[in-house]
Amino acid sequence: MRLRKMIGLVSLSVVVLTAGFNGVTARAAETIPAFSYVVRFQIEGGDEDGTSKTTVYRETTQVSDAATRGTNVALLPEIGSLLKVKLPKPVPLKDYHQPTIVTYLAGDKVKATITYVDTLGHVVGSRVSHAGLRLGGRVFLVAPTGYQLQANQEASHVVLTSAEVVRVLVQPEPAPKPEPAPKPEPAPKPEPAPKPEPAPKPEPAPKPEPAPKPEPAPKPEPAPKP
Repeated sequence: MRLRKMIGLVSLSVVVLTAGFNGVTARAAETIPAFSYVVRFQIEGGDEDGTSKTTVYRETTQVSDAATRGTNVALLPEIGSLLKVKLPKPVPLKDYHQPTIVTYLAGDKVKATITYVDTLGHVVGSRVSHAGLRLGGRVFLVAPTGYQLQANQEASHVVLTSAEVVRVLVQPEPAPKPEPAPKPEPAPKPEPAPKPEPAPKPEPAPKPEPAPKPEPAPKPEPAPKP
């Protein structure tokens, strides 16, 4: 939850009493404004994949009655002294709309066991965290094959003990919808019968070749004269 505007100013009046000649007299009241502001708690590093990301762990709304905030932040009781903490510098009242950042630093390496439990309470799988996990880091919750995380199940979990057992709620994956039956292919239209080829015209008979004319006999040569 993130609060971006002042919920209200509550005036706390401090009346200082002094003794006088005629008994008790009162000095002018001193007014200290009380205001609401957001505190964002984040954890730096420590995820099981070995990354050094800074992730938001929680946001709370707190009330301050000082001119600055950040010096009286209420820390998270579930973390306590488990992790080192970097407290914010005091923020001027005029910047009340900006969240106050409190950063916890991930601790030593730890090991967590993740168990997957179905809707009937049966354990359907388990695994051990990866080597990069440190105290204050996250394990990532991925359902085993054939299952999915339940709707109210977070996809990651912050580990705050040295040998934590993380119980993950899963449910069977829905059965896949049957594929619709394919539409039958339309029957092919019959091919039209081929048109009969016209009978070939008969070739005309060849004309007979004319008989060759006989060659004329050669004339005899005249006898030579004596």
